[in-house]
Amino acid sequence: MSIRYRLVSVLAGKASGYIGIKKLSEIIPFRGKFPMVDDVDMQEYQKAIRSTEMIEDLPEKWQRVVINGARIFDFEESFREYLSEYGLSIDNFLELKNTEKSDKLVDWMERNCISLEMLKLS
Repeated sequence: MSIRYRLVSVLAGKASGYIGIKKLSEIIPFRGKFPMVDDVDMQEYQKAIRSTEMIEDLPEKWQRVVINGARIFDFEESFREYLSEYGLSIDNFLELKNTEKSDKLVDWMERNCISLEMLKLS
């Protein structure tokens, strides 16, 4: 694995938009406890990511947060690209019937070897 994908700065940068929110995605049904970092722990989390270079050197609880947040980012980017291949914007996708949204999501997951289990974040 490239060292870039082990750098806290890279992974935490991807995760930054997801760690403190309750609804992670409008387009992918992630499951888990959200927000991943509550207000009480946010300062500790930020201190840990600023003072740590490599993901394996972060405390385990923050490793999970950073890795899950980066995964959410990567999945969302991939699904957005998938939708654009079909000429769909996020708004167009959200306007589809639930069955059509489900079909698109399942097709994207199958193409990318993503299981439902991978959408459960712990």
